[in-house]
Amino acid sequence: MNREQSSRRRRLPIYLAFLVAVLSLGVLNVTAVRAQDEAETPAATPAPTPDEEMRKETLRKAKAEADKMEHEADKMGTEARKAKLDAAFPAPSATALEGKTTVEGAVIESQMVSYVSMARAANRIIEAINARFIQDRKTISSIAIYNERDVSLLLSYRTARSQVEITRKGYCDILTPAATGTLCPASPQPSAGGEAVAPAIAPLLAARSFLGAFIDATSLLRTNVEIKGQTFVIDEGPLVAEVFRAARRPTIGLPSTVNLYYPHVFSPNVNLGQGSTILAELERVRTLRVAGEKLAADLAEAEKALEEAKGNIKQLTAQLNEALPRRRNEAVTASANIIKANCRTLVNDVNAVMSLPEKPIQATAMLNLIARISDTDACPGMPAEKLEQMLSLRDVINDTVGRLAKAIQDKTNAETEEARLKVVITTLTAKLNPAFAPGDALAQLKALNAQFDNLVKALVQVDANGVNPLTNFIRTESLLSALPAEGSYWLQLKVINAGGNNRIKTNLLVDIFTGGNRVSHSGGAIVQYNLFDGNGKSIVSDTIADYTNYIKADKVRRVTNSKSDTTLPTPISIDENR
Repeated sequence: MNREQSSRRRRLPIYLAFLVAVLSLGVLNVTAVRAQDEAETPAATPAPTPDEEMRKETLRKAKAEADKMEHEADKMGTEARKAKLDAAFPAPSATALEGKTTVEGAVIESQMVSYVSMARAANRIIEAINARFIQDRKTISSIAIYNERDVSLLLSYRTARSQVEITRKGYCDILTPAATGTLCPASPQPSAGGEAVAPAIAPLLAARSFLGAFIDATSLLRTNVEIKGQTFVIDEGPLVAEVFRAARRPTIGLPSTVNLYYPHVFSPNVNLGQGSTILAELERVRTLRVAGEKLAADLAEAEKALEEAKGNIKQLTAQLNEALPRRRNEAVTASANIIKANCRTLVNDVNAVMSLPEKPIQATAMLNLIARISDTDACPGMPAEKLEQMLSLRDVINDTVGRLAKAIQDKTNAETEEARLKVVITTLTAKLNPAFAPGDALAQLKALNAQFDNLVKALVQVDANGVNPLTNFIRTESLLSALPAEGSYWLQLKVINAGGNNRIKTNLLVDIFTGGNRVSHSGGAIVQYNLFDGNGKSIVSDTIADYTNYIKADKVRRVTNSKSDTTLPTPISIDENR
């Protein structure tokens, strides 16, 4: 069934409805005419009746509805035909090319051109350093790239050594050479700069140091390097590489004997068997601490023993002068009274004993009299209970006499010990500086011991990277050993800014023959440098700006000395280009 047949089929009901409406109106019209002919009214044209008006209105509405239905049917048919055609033949989505070149964001070509400018700046840095040393008639033995971490570590190392030296000096100020031996030599002479120069000591191997167990030998060889991705920021590393390249250029670079170091990446002269100065200094101070601690302990022990000896002497003196003699005399008197009361024949003997001038002799004579009474019948009339009481008093006299003799010997020994301890204290005190009172000197020794212990604790405390400051200080000593005082310099480098532009030229006539817009790239870099000697004195410094003008994209390979294929000309040399 074609489209026209489908459209006529859809319009057929409309036509039928319209035909029915027309036939109905015709029947109504015939009926009305017949009714009019049969009427008796004159033949004049009558006025429209309501039925006729209704008929016209109905006819008009039926026609309008039929037209509307036909219009909608035609519209639906047209849209259906259009949809079918669109489905069979879809519209094309491609548009015509404009011949336009678009460059968005940072592109590698402009960055490469900027690095070329930075390389030329590195050449100028080396040329300026060479010119300055030629002018000053100085020679360079080593150049190390200045890095904030290394310099901070160097300052910390010097601070730590100063703290160790201050602690050593504190011990030497309190202790005399009798206690320290050669650990506290004569006061160091001031240097030309006015600072006191510490006596030189032989470096000490880690294996011989009391801190050797805290040194991480693997950390001496480990270097922490952090690499960050970046869009267009020239880091320190590339500039260092270009400066080292420029320094090694034949004839126009630095002398071949100059050593170049980058401690931030690799610490030079790391040798596990190399002695350490700070370890030797710590070992020396530790020996002083041990000596000071022993002196303080011995002095405290001697003073305590002396106080105990004095206390014993005082107690024994009181016993010899009061308690024991009184107890002895009371026992002798009680014995004499018992004998007088129970042995009238021995009264004269008792009076003779009591009349003796010295109490110890009285006690001995009374003991002899009691022995005579107990061994013989010298007093047969003494009651048994009185005899027992007399014998108990004899035991008291004997015990008291023995205790008196022992107290006398103990007092003699205590007095001898007191004299010995006084000599010991005098000897120990002689090891302290007489400018300090013994109590003050001991208090300062105790404070110095705590200070040294805290310093050692700080040196062996492991940081977040698993390395303690002591290990880092030994790395610093390795760096200093690679940089002798004469002829060694620190070179500080910094890229102030770097960037480039992408230029697009458009010409309607030229672009027809070149196949599009023409793109070229430029770049530049601003570099700052400072050269310092070992004392921090500035030797030469400058800020260098270098710019590379616009270069066509197809020539960037040649300018940057990129590897070329056989179809391109041989690239020019790096030094000639830069």
